[in-house]
Amino acid sequence: MLTQHLLGQLDAWAREHVRTVEGAAPCRYLRRLAALHTDLVAAAASSDHYELRRSAEIGQHLLWDAAGLLHTLDTRAASDALIAYERLMLRLIDGTTLRRRRGPL
Repeated sequence: MLTQHLLGQLDAWAREHVRTVEGAAPCRYLRRLAALHTDLVAAAASSDHYELRRSAEIGQHLLWDAAGLLHTLDTRAASDALIAYERLMLRLIDGTTLRRRRGPL
């Protein structure tokens, strides 16, 4: 009985902390966003600027939200939101690039 209860608890925890995406098109889109996010994480890791770390955190939230959309909707139904996420990710990268060029304030 305890095993059944624990399995139910683990399943509930996983639903809160893990997003699964299936299908070629959704996985391709999520990989594209993840590749963009990698640039943010690399910039944040090589710097002590709060703005860079915050950009990486925002990018992580964008990935989480995109995975949630792609988990429940197909890419066509979620396309407007996904395009907005990608544009925001690109703006974060542009800001990160600008910050690295300028250096410390």
